[in-house]
Amino acid sequence: MAAAAAIVGNLADVRKLAPSTSAAKGSPKIELDAQMGDVAGDEDLERIMDLPEENQATHSSSTNTAGASAGMPKFETLRGYAAPMDVANIDTDAIIPKQFLKTIKRSGLGSALFHAWRYEAGSDKEDASFVLNQEPYRNAKILVCTGPNFGCGSSREHAPWALLDFGIKCIIAPSFGDIFFNNTFKNGMLPLRITDQAALERISSEAKAGKELEVDLVNQVIRDAAGTELSAFDVEQFRKHCLVNGLDDIGLTMASVDKIEQHEAKRTQVWPWLDGSGYLARHRKGPVKVQAAPVPKTNRGEALNEPLDW
Repeated sequence: MAAAAAIVGNLADVRKLAPSTSAAKGSPKIELDAQMGDVAGDEDLERIMDLPEENQATHSSSTNTAGASAGMPKFETLRGYAAPMDVANIDTDAIIPKQFLKTIKRSGLGSALFHAWRYEAGSDKEDASFVLNQEPYRNAKILVCTGPNFGCGSSREHAPWALLDFGIKCIIAPSFGDIFFNNTFKNGMLPLRITDQAALERISSEAKAGKELEVDLVNQVIRDAAGTELSAFDVEQFRKHCLVNGLDDIGLTMASVDKIEQHEAKRTQVWPWLDGSGYLARHRKGPVKVQAAPVPKTNRGEALNEPLDW
């Protein structure tokens, strides 16, 4: 977001600087190369920097989150098949092995999810005994783990990326690794702690039977395919608010854009040197841009980089 602000000269949403593209599940994203036209000279630069405020693009001044930029799909109700796993302490290296951490792309990692378990050793042949290689769990949207401490181990955001790219948006378990738990929320996913063992067994039984589950975030309840309540769950209200409204960190920032613009207007009046534009307009009265003094050199032309030697 700081880079976007540097490009346009004021608060900006980085997602608006490039056209939105949708990538198919498991496919690489299209690389975007944001470009800006070159500035021809001082007059062109002054024209850009000195545009009247009313001619500049402005953001919505609404403080409601409905007017904010939403960077994630809204999570209200999720219905789909749930894959059961009766394993404790599933760490992030099991979720996405270290050899797949070279990329910073969020797409394409679904094929590497649980790689050591999904494929036979030393080959790309699927292990038919693993749950995600079986129907209907190939299309699972929910993961039900009866073992505690899901997502423990090293910190790697690739773990929720791999789950999300596979199609899993909700993980149900008795407990989670702290960093993984926070990363899932940041990526629009819902990790649910179900500490009631009887309720967890009911949910797991539905998953093992190959039936769909419904996770209702708005009402904070899990139901079976027939609509019968299996368990209620707790979720932090702020995180629930972000998921239901599809707000990531940028969207939350843009929800307060009116206050930010008020501060920027005050900054221009009180501390104009922070804008930079006041120093570039040579026809204005007042301060102008001051060129940096050259670094002193020795008689051999070597720069004296240490100020004490000047």
